[in-house]
Amino acid sequence: MPDHADFLDHNTLHRLFAIKSAADHASRAHNGQFRKDRRTPFIIHPARVAGLVNVFNGSHVAVISAWLHDVYEDCTPEWITATDLFVSHLPLSDDEKSDISAIVDAMTKKNTIAGKAAKLSDSLDRILDAPPEATLVKICDRIDNFLDSADRNGGFTKRYLTSTDEVIRKLETRASLYGYNDAMDMLMGIRMTDLKIEEIINSSHQEEIVKRARVFLTKERHPRKRPAKPRNTLRNQGTRTTRVLRKKRN
Repeated sequence: MPDHADFLDHNTLHRLFAIKSAADHASRAHNGQFRKDRRTPFIIHPARVAGLVNVFNGSHVAVISAWLHDVYEDCTPEWITATDLFVSHLPLSDDEKSDISAIVDAMTKKNTIAGKAAKLSDSLDRILDAPPEATLVKICDRIDNFLDSADRNGGFTKRYLTSTDEVIRKLETRASLYGYNDAMDMLMGIRMTDLKIEEIINSSHQEEIVKRARVFLTKERHPRKRPAKPRNTLRNQGTRTTRVLRKKRN
């Protein structure tokens, strides 16, 4: 009789241990931090992103990256150094550890860049050059942030909607190329509706929602050009009216 179930082979046990260790490390790094509602512990966000990555068939590398994706951006320099050391000691291959570091780095917005829009654009460009699963982690990150903002505010600012459209436009092709269509379709569906995620998942209209989202984003990419108004139209009309009045008086 084997010591453990067949599916718990040596590599699988190492991966499970690495995921559990990443969750513990992220929990300690974000200890004392809260979401923008100032009540929800911040670690809830990486936990939900990691769960979404798993739902959309991400690998253990993507799940670990999801747990760690906000450490470099939101934690102290000491925790950044500790995280580098933590990743280097994970019981994974050198290639896997390199991919985790690259994904987390690409997800991290640089404080040296001015403006939220510019920071996001730079991060998305680096995600396109990162290992493919960086795309999946980012999509899941945006899904959770979008839904979290909806629950908190009951609506979205124009800036956040615009930035979500940029995430979709920049990552849609890569998502399709690497098989993350379901995750992207979910993000697009949420972008175009006020429904909560449970209602979207169970909705019989999900395909129609995604279809409308694609049409909307295509129009955003190629906005219609308005025909130019002839110059001095009002001035010419005024001139003609004045002439008519003068003739009547005469």
